Amino acid sequence: SAARTPIGRFLGGLAPLIPLLGVLKTFNVLVLASGVMSGYAMYFYARVRTGDAAAAWMGGLLFGFSPFMSARAAEHFSLTLAAPLPIFGYLTYRIFSRPSLGLACAAGATVAWAFLSDVYYAVYCLLWLALMAAYTLLTVETRPADVGRAWPRALVDLAIVCLGGLIVGILLRGGGQVDVFGMRVSFTRLYTPVLMLTLMIGVRVWMALSVRPR
Repeated sequence: SAARTPIGRFLGGLAPLIPLLGVLKTFNVLVLASGVMSGYAMYFYARVRTGDAAAAWMGGLLFGFSPFMSARAAEHFSLTLAAPLPIFGYLTYRIFSRPSLGLACAAGATVAWAFLSDVYYAVYCLLWLALMAAYTLLTVETRPADVGRAWPRALVDLAIVCLGGLIVGILLRGGGQVDVFGMRVSFTRLYTPVLMLTLMIGVRVWMALSVRPR
């Protein structure tokens, strides 16, 4: 199934090793190469950020050859192609310190690379970019609690509690299905509920702080 992913078809069509090694051995080489590439990319990024070669080496090892990567290599090969994430982190770090059009184009190409590897990784890059933009453009200051507008915070708190209950229910019983106006909605995976919970927590923190553009 992993060979039928977009990046698997792309690499399978271009890999010159197939006539020499065959499909199976070529796929194994790509699996090993993906871990090495992801690990080295994280090593490079951590070395730039920390200046500590030993810590960067350990970070690259844990990132490129983590249990998550090893488990996904058997059934979800696209998730092992995680090298775009640290590369995007490095490029945004460079853009933050000294912006240029070339770095911006390289960052955009890296997002495309992440999309070809796995759609989730492109989403992670865009979330990373949104956090960087918010950190760059906004300043945060505290303010006294506004008693008169407590009901919006109460609604967000209620949404957080409900989403938390939904996540616990999926963990305990595997989720289920409900009919909403004739449409069947399934709740069997944690991806969307956890994303919504994270967004609601972010909104709640936003409401507790006063954020103004710089």
